[in-house]
Amino acid sequence: MKTTPTACVYAAIILIAGFFLAQGLEAAPSYIDGSISFTGNVSLNGSTTSATAITSFSNVTAVVGTNGIYVPLAGSRAAVWSPFTFSPSGAPVVPLWTCATNGVSYSFDASSMAVVFTSGNFLNIQGTGIAHVTGYADTPGIWTISVQAIGASVSFTASTMVSPTNLPTIHSSLVNGNIGMSWNALAGQPYQLQTTGNPVQPAWSNILGVITTTNPTATASYPVGAESGRWFRVVVLPQ
Repeated sequence: MKTTPTACVYAAIILIAGFFLAQGLEAAPSYIDGSISFTGNVSLNGSTTSATAITSFSNVTAVVGTNGIYVPLAGSRAAVWSPFTFSPSGAPVVPLWTCATNGVSYSFDASSMAVVFTSGNFLNIQGTGIAHVTGYADTPGIWTISVQAIGASVSFTASTMVSPTNLPTIHSSLVNGNIGMSWNALAGQPYQLQTTGNPVQPAWSNILGVITTTNPTATASYPVGAESGRWFRVVVLPQ
């Protein structure tokens, strides 16, 4: 699963120079931190137990419980959600939702999704993604949506939570010419390791393919042999 996204999150750069290891975050604007909740109505292409897609959203607003960078959206601010297929997963959904106020645009792209619970009148879907806010660096986050059917009325509540702590921080070791790397991960979020030998004018190359995990930690190993210097970074992919 490869992609050339228009906006990725680049983080956790490490340098391998002999046996010297150093790491840090790539310079960027401030990262997004906060959460936002939504409410509204939806249409499904079946019952909550048989549906495979949300076909439309209506009357969607941002509601109380909004905090951090999303505070300006509190108070029934209108929002737009994109219909999507969830069985099988329709990710990526770009954007999953959008909202704006005072010239500032807020949006969130769904990178992954999974149905975690369904019953005769209830459906819950959760996943990961990447948040965008004008003037801020793209930041990984998690999202959830719960759909409830009462008679002919089908409503939903949803939330998105974003934090700089979701950015991967690499832990590494060099043993017998192989670098072992691990980083904090969001379940279902795809990551791509990249490397370059020239950090001044880097030409980053993908290595090892796209990595996803259901665990809170992702791991990888890559042979560096006797190279005198090499840089690595983790890219948080939108799909």
